[in-house]
Amino acid sequence: MSRRPLLIMIVAAVAVLLLSACGGKASGDAAAPAGPQVVELTLTELQFTPAAVKVQKGRPVELRLKNAGTAEHDFVLMGMPATDIQNAEFGHVHGGAGTIAGHVVPGQTTIVRFTPTQAGEWRFYCSVTGHRQAGMQGLITVN
Repeated sequence: MSRRPLLIMIVAAVAVLLLSACGGKASGDAAAPAGPQVVELTLTELQFTPAAVKVQKGRPVELRLKNAGTAEHDFVLMGMPATDIQNAEFGHVHGGAGTIAGHVVPGQTTIVRFTPTQAGEWRFYCSVTGHRQAGMQGLITVN
C-alpha cells in the first residue's frame, strides 16, 4: 500500500483543523471590543476638548472629565436615553433623573459612567454660571 493516500488524508485533516481554528466569522464581521468605551474630555476655561464625541449605542461609556483650567467646571447631558448612569456630582443637583453629570475641580479628573440606549445627537454643556452662554458646550453622537 502506498503512503501517498495516507499523506493526502493527513494534509487534508490538518488543513480542516487550521481553517476551523480561524473562527467562524466572515471577513468584516468583527465582534465589538470588550469593556467600556473610554472618552477623555479636557475642560478648560470656556471649552471642552474635544467638543464632539462619538460613542456606540448599547456599549458602556466611561467618561473621564479632566479639569485643566483654573475654575470649577462640570459636564451636564440631559435627555439622552441611557441606563447604568453613575454620576459624579459632588452634591450638585443637575436636572433630575436621567441627567448625566459630573463636577470637577481644577487639577482633578472625575469619572462618569453610562450606557446609551438610543442612537442620535445630544448637546452637553458646563452649567457653571455664564460658561454655557460663553460657548462651553459640545455634542455627543450615539451610533
